[in-house]
Amino acid sequence: MTEAPPRKLTRALRMIRSLFLVLIGLWAVARACGQVPDVTAPQHPNPQTPTTDATTMFPHLSEDRFWISAQDNAIWQANPSFNASYSGPNSFAEHYDKALGNVFTVYAGLQLNRSTAVEVDAETAAGLGLSSALGLAGFTNLDAVRDPTLTATPYLARIFVDQYFGFDREKDTPGRGPLSMFAELPKHRIEVRFGKFSITDFFDTNAGRQR
Repeated sequence: MTEAPPRKLTRALRMIRSLFLVLIGLWAVARACGQVPDVTAPQHPNPQTPTTDATTMFPHLSEDRFWISAQDNAIWQANPSFNASYSGPNSFAEHYDKALGNVFTVYAGLQLNRSTAVEVDAETAAGLGLSSALGLAGFTNLDAVRDPTLTATPYLARIFVDQYFGFDREKDTPGRGPLSMFAELPKHRIEVRFGKFSITDFFDTNAGRQR
């Protein structure tokens, strides 16, 4: 049996989450009041990448050794009632249902030197999916908690060491982000990550690029 995290950690994450949501609201109001689109100018949307061009509330320094950011995903879903020829305990329920899932993550990182970094992320997840996330092979909300006995107690989502070994001086500039502390990397390299993380953090991210 593992002990639950201290109550102080739970309260701290809840305070950070509340502050984060307040800042998002203030930023959205300021952005709406301070920007008036020019309908006469041609619109040429620029593609965004998750790390370099994405809009953020506060800019991140490209050369700073530290990284801290937060993300809150709230997904509300509902389905109408429908006729089903068969329904079992693990089937998608045929009656009307609604669900709200929420995942809040705090990302933190420290670059130890030019080729080594440490990433630590704390997370809290709450809210069951439709029909308790049962009955669909490919569920429509991957953030849904599938175990109804789980609570919103914070847990350590990721902790890993990121180490690369470069083989030339030619550089790539992928930009820093929540899961990578390096603003630039050797074009030819071996990169090793050791610790706790999800394979989808780095593979099959559906970024729209050909592989």
